[in-house]
Amino acid sequence: MTFNRKELLIEAVQSLLTQSVAPQRVIVIDNCSTDGTPELFERNFGLDNPKIRYVRLSENVGGSAGFYRGVEEAKKEHADWVSLSDDDAIFAEDYFEKLSVVSENQSKYRVLTGTVKLASGPVDSPHREWLTSTATLSVKPVPDSEYAHNFECDIFSFCGVVIRQSLIDQIGMPEKDYFIRFDDFEYALRARQYGAFLNVSDALITHKTTDEGHVISPWKEYYVTRNRVAMTEKHSTNHFVAHFYLYYVMLRKLIAMLVIKDRRKARRYLSQAYFSGYRDGYHQRLGRNNRFLPGKKY
Repeated sequence: MTFNRKELLIEAVQSLLTQSVAPQRVIVIDNCSTDGTPELFERNFGLDNPKIRYVRLSENVGGSAGFYRGVEEAKKEHADWVSLSDDDAIFAEDYFEKLSVVSENQSKYRVLTGTVKLASGPVDSPHREWLTSTATLSVKPVPDSEYAHNFECDIFSFCGVVIRQSLIDQIGMPEKDYFIRFDDFEYALRARQYGAFLNVSDALITHKTTDEGHVISPWKEYYVTRNRVAMTEKHSTNHFVAHFYLYYVMLRKLIAMLVIKDRRKARRYLSQAYFSGYRDGYHQRLGRNNRFLPGKKY
């Protein structure tokens, strides 16, 4: 799935086409890019390449609906496995080969992942996590020491995850109305009801992200808050504990908004994002909110 990152997209697709065990089809969902993505893509790969299906959406429906459309298109291929990733995920050339070996030898796993690393070298730990509470849906990153061998995890991101089509048929489609954030987390919660996930640690992806979480984006905070609350309402095993915990998280965010300089400057918009997000998540009011969109001034 891509939006306005044409150079990264070309590199990502090239890393898929040169796999030692090649995918049956590479499906690109272009979320209505405005940076010349279709033209550059055609120059590099052509639009009639039999290995690629390029789907351009008529509007930016958000990452969540983009992944939904990607899975929808992948189901038409009748493949045994479906892999999901963004345009900033660059696959090592033996990524799918290493996952294929594991899938043949350990067939009980219907979700396989690889190790996601930042371009600067370290493991990008939020992509593979352990669940620490089924009530609050709290998680902790898998420690770096675990990456010395394969390990089971509870939560995956849509960065190099590979899922059996039979499991997709059981759990259904990803949440398309989250717009951004937590759609992969929620999908993992559904998938883990049917068995553990295995991370194949020597299968590598370089995540060339331009956002390593150091700068807060007020408009994104709305979707982070809303979708976390909506997901917790849907999956928590103890809603009383969950809401107490969410209030605690909200309090910490409000305090941070008052004491951190960059957040103080955006405190009015941030407070709107937090309170609107909590309210909309509790009432399951999802989809794109035109008050909170990229480029919004605050």
